[in-house]
Amino acid sequence: MCNEIFKLERKVKDTGDSELFLRVPMEILKNALLSNLTGNEFKAFVAIATFIDDKGECNPSQATLSILTSMSLPTVNTVVNTLLKKRIGESPILLRTLVGRGSTKYSKYRIPMLNETIIPEISTEVNLTSTEIMKLYRDKYEETFGVPYKPDYRKDMSMIKNALLPNYTDEQIKAMIETVFQEFDKRWKTPVYQAPTIGALCSWLGNQALKLWADREKAKTSVSKWDDCENDEESLDL
Repeated sequence: MCNEIFKLERKVKDTGDSELFLRVPMEILKNALLSNLTGNEFKAFVAIATFIDDKGECNPSQATLSILTSMSLPTVNTVVNTLLKKRIGESPILLRTLVGRGSTKYSKYRIPMLNETIIPEISTEVNLTSTEIMKLYRDKYEETFGVPYKPDYRKDMSMIKNALLPNYTDEQIKAMIETVFQEFDKRWKTPVYQAPTIGALCSWLGNQALKLWADREKAKTSVSKWDDCENDEESLDL
């Protein structure tokens, strides 16, 4: 089996312009990728690969991947986390490093060589804790409604740990909370549900708020979905 999953190849046309091709060996395509990845996983993996440089590295945001793949942001998040666990033999197909912290944090991806010796990176990244998320939520609740939020600590902290922390980045969790309180009265308030709860945030309400935030991020930009790639006229060759 070939030792590369993807390979970049630049060709110069007769006009002098160049085209960049993304190539994948047929054996890997048939016997590793198509047989081991679901449709969404394959689509997200190829989408990430369209941004790689000569070192196999790139940093498209999940919002960009959501636009490119026509998948919702929560779906992209789930699919990327699944890809990070995928292997061809003993080799991972995708690595991710979190760079920065807080609102400036972003994911840096790398598609390694097969059979490459992977040296675990020591990360100094400090992520939000469940206690900090609870504080963000309570502060926003009191700021919005003028009264303190009274949590069921045992239940609410468990939901934050099990539903939010493993599945969303700090940026996404902050966006969820911000959007919930910005839009709750207009979009989700009912005679029965007069105010948001941690339980709703960790389930249906959080997902709806995240989708709304992602749609707004998408609307902010008028650039093509390909514009994150440096080569505007480059094509994909699979």
